[in-house]
Amino acid sequence: MKKQAKVIFRNPFLKDFSTVERVQFLNLCHKRSYQKGETVYSQHDPGTGLYFIGNGQVELNVVVETNESKTSVESNSSITLSDSDHFGLFAIEYDYRRKSTATCLTNCELYGFFQADYEVLKKRHPKLACSFIEAVNDALFRRFDQVSAKLQEHTDAATAYRAQLVQPELLKT
Repeated sequence: MKKQAKVIFRNPFLKDFSTVERVQFLNLCHKRSYQKGETVYSQHDPGTGLYFIGNGQVELNVVVETNESKTSVESNSSITLSDSDHFGLFAIEYDYRRKSTATCLTNCELYGFFQADYEVLKKRHPKLACSFIEAVNDALFRRFDQVSAKLQEHTDAATAYRAQLVQPELLKT
């Protein structure tokens, strides 16, 4: 429990939570151990929860399918995460398919917070659940801004703004 608390208290996602709120959140997290090479989840799996890394390294990797050849090609865009990082954030409260495969690069100790835990959090601590979703939404919008800026770098401002303001299928026009 002491190590689990250390992870939760060091994680930047939870930085605005009070000590009491962090302890309440911590009580709902589940410790999971994974071996080197083990898959935590696969791309396109339903999102069921988020993970905090207690120790070890996890790689998030995306496989991009090309329509022309109907084969899968591994992209060069993988991310390595380690102690006190988190991943899978948008799986809570959203009908979300995983965008990457999470694989342990080392033996890992992860702490999971799952959709069922969020339901318990809403019942026991509704104010904390609201704060949690606000933090998720804040992270979502920060990432959305970053993606929009990248899109603008590779296309133009008009395309980037259309992506923000209209339905994705309208981007083709």
